[in-house]
Amino acid sequence: ARDEGDFRQLDALLSRAKKALSAGVQLDQVRLNRASKAADGLHEDFHKQLEQDLMAERKEGKFTQFQGNVPVSSESIPLPAAVVTGGIGVTFQHSGQLMCKLPREIVETRFMVVLGKQEGPSRETSEESIQKGMELCAQLMKSLRALVDDEDEVLEKSKDALILDGSDGRQRHRGSVGILDGRLQLDVSVYIRAAHTSVEMAHTLCGQSCPDVGTGCCTGEKPPPSVELAAGTTPLFADYARNVQARGLRKV
Repeated sequence: ARDEGDFRQLDALLSRAKKALSAGVQLDQVRLNRASKAADGLHEDFHKQLEQDLMAERKEGKFTQFQGNVPVSSESIPLPAAVVTGGIGVTFQHSGQLMCKLPREIVETRFMVVLGKQEGPSRETSEESIQKGMELCAQLMKSLRALVDDEDEVLEKSKDALILDGSDGRQRHRGSVGILDGRLQLDVSVYIRAAHTSVEMAHTLCGQSCPDVGTGCCTGEKPPPSVELAAGTTPLFADYARNVQARGLRKV
């Protein structure tokens, strides 16, 4: 560890050596003192080199930038304080009390909303346009929940719509600047339990009878209307729904 300049490993070994000494193990105190001084020296050298690299980076004006997609934030999940284990029996006949009604089919789609741009030479997506797009997505979800049956369930894959930049296809934060082609993307799943079929629901979202909704219709040959054009009007699912897919769950 000392030859490799790893002061962290030296500190860990010294900590273990001190525990051994407290337990009555005979160790060479001189060697331990040398190792402790070596760890301190390596620690100081590491911080000096770190400061030199930082000063050189500031002087050159070249800073390391994250080039990947922005991680999707999610709500915190409380950890369980206890675990209850056991078994459950499944009988293939009507017996006992009904616990839940499992969905038969699933319809998946993606709502795409094009955001407006600021006036001026930059022509970037404005914060006001993002807010309008979020309100439009909320209105689409409200209309979709009002459309389905009480037994059906509508789920969003993310808490809020994702902000994408169509110029490079990357995800952006709400407060990001320089979004040249802003779009909102909201992935939605509808779990079908009522008497209607997933194909009927998919055709309702598309606004047309697609030949094969199982492979993903409404792929979006024409772009969705801008959020500015949708203001004050009732949005139509067919204008914003893309990649509508209907599929059945595997039967037992």
